[in-house]
Amino acid sequence: MASLAGFGVEDAGPEIAAAGALMRYAQATQARDLAHVRAIVIERESTYIGLDAATRRNLELTETLRGQPEPTLWSLIDRCVTSMGSRCLQHALHHPLRDRAIPSARHAAVESLLDDAGQAMHAVRDALKGMADIERITGRIALQSARPRDLSGLCSSLGRLDALRAPLLTGSAPLLQELHQQLETPAAVLALLTRAIAPEPSTNLRDGGVIAPGFDADLDELRGIQENCGDFLVALEARERERTGISSLKVEYNRVHGFYIEVTHANVERIPEDYRRRQTLKNAERYITPELKAFEDKALSAQDRALAREKLLYEAVLEALQPEVARLLEVARAVALLDMLAAFAEVAMNRDYRRPEFSTEPGLRIEGGRHPVVEGQIAENGETFIANDTILGDERRLLLITGPNMGGKSTYMRQTALIALLAHIGSFVPARRCVLGPLDQIFTRIGASDDLASGRSTFMVEMTESAAILHHATENSLVLMDEVGRGTSTFDGMALAFAICRHLVEKNRALTLFATHYFELTLLANEYPALANVHLDAVEHGEKIVFLHAVEEGPANQSYGIQVAALAGIPGSVVRAAKRQLREYEQRASVNPLQPDLFATSPAPEPEPPVPDLHPALEALADIDPDALTPRQALDALYALKSQLA
Repeated sequence: MASLAGFGVEDAGPEIAAAGALMRYAQATQARDLAHVRAIVIERESTYIGLDAATRRNLELTETLRGQPEPTLWSLIDRCVTSMGSRCLQHALHHPLRDRAIPSARHAAVESLLDDAGQAMHAVRDALKGMADIERITGRIALQSARPRDLSGLCSSLGRLDALRAPLLTGSAPLLQELHQQLETPAAVLALLTRAIAPEPSTNLRDGGVIAPGFDADLDELRGIQENCGDFLVALEARERERTGISSLKVEYNRVHGFYIEVTHANVERIPEDYRRRQTLKNAERYITPELKAFEDKALSAQDRALAREKLLYEAVLEALQPEVARLLEVARAVALLDMLAAFAEVAMNRDYRRPEFSTEPGLRIEGGRHPVVEGQIAENGETFIANDTILGDERRLLLITGPNMGGKSTYMRQTALIALLAHIGSFVPARRCVLGPLDQIFTRIGASDDLASGRSTFMVEMTESAAILHHATENSLVLMDEVGRGTSTFDGMALAFAICRHLVEKNRALTLFATHYFELTLLANEYPALANVHLDAVEHGEKIVFLHAVEEGPANQSYGIQVAALAGIPGSVVRAAKRQLREYEQRASVNPLQPDLFATSPAPEPEPPVPDLHPALEALADIDPDALTPRQALDALYALKSQLA
């Protein structure tokens, strides 16, 4: 081809260079021309919702933060029957579409599959069972490296297309009608494979038995010679026994020595003169006769010629399939997309997902939203996920989220991003209602991680990711920021959090969920009408804390950090010491508030009277778990307490 202008990529120098290098590598590794590669397409950033590496990692789309394949969003919703569908879904998760027309068409198709209690969905999934990987088989056909069972599987799969198309006729969705047309059976391919390839061919071509009987007269004749071999040997054995009078005489065959007549040593004197010794064994002699030798030459020659003939015919079949590669790839893409849509429908039915709505108004409105992965995990334990609303718009651009650790702030933020992402790949979403405005990018700054190999500390990574958000987020971007500024000193971190929050509201105006433990930031709601305070509540019950996981309007009043530390198993003595230290800080701040109070949004209460330190023996007694002690350990502990009192 002299020019790539026909593909609209003539000015894409770096992209063409990369594609050329990839083609050269593929040609070198496959040692043949890539005849099936007939076009080049550049994926434009404007086509997809932007997801940077940090966002893909933090949202755990196809891999957890620990590098595990599950539980992830993909592992949860991948109910595809075929490997083609699973690959299509994985690609879709990493490439959510900005153009709403395609996901909207998919929503309509999923809704149509769910009509009448999902009858069409169940019929499609049943028809997909046993479907081979048409996409990969077609690639092997194009490279002429397809194995016999690849072609057999392709033949079987093409024969299922009519059953796969039938449920689509009842659907009113335009996308299902398009798929119905694309899945029309390639009659010429199916006819050729049915005639040429045996229903269950051998694994390797060199073993024979690949070409179906009746496809080639010469091959059938050669096979007939081999098939008549058994009858000839039985007849020869009967004649030779009668001629020699040796009842134990055998006529047999093996791969090493070919055909032979075996006679025991006791009967050697009775053999005819035309017998020629071929092999001597411990208890017998093996012979060959002119008649048997002539048959051997004919039979073995027929076998070799049959294998050569099969190889020739098989290569001719692969060559005949070359013009059909493009059509087969179209069928493969249609099967993959239909499989993904049926998987969306099954997940929606089983997990009560609803169809999202797209709007031209900026913002998003999610009513009763749920985190799909967390909900799936806790459902296995019989628990119920607490659904929450998320409302962002032109007049409400940033939600400042406060509340206790373990209260669900990160889960709440992530579920918002995942719901938006699922809607833009064409899936139903885990929410009672979801209305989405224009969306161009999703950014996340969540968690603490370092990059020691590149010489970047945890705080440096945090600031680098924050900088990327501040530079690139737009009014149509969704931004998740969690605990910004916690990697440095209190005043530094708080100052950065204030400045970043202000920049997001004033400059970027992105749709932002901003979680923080700096309660002082909640005062920004008085300065910016587009900033709203919400919190995840918790209540103390005795010495314990109960997380409600419900999002409420307004700021939180404390972090419950010490209570969470106790839940994590911090020793009781350390927890009590932390409580004393906290009271000391609070009292000091109320007397001399040089540093802003980090734990309350209202004026500090009157200082409580000092709490006297506990006797060491009482502290030691509080740390003892009687049920975990052996009698000897209990006695030793009693002596230790007594000595402390003394």
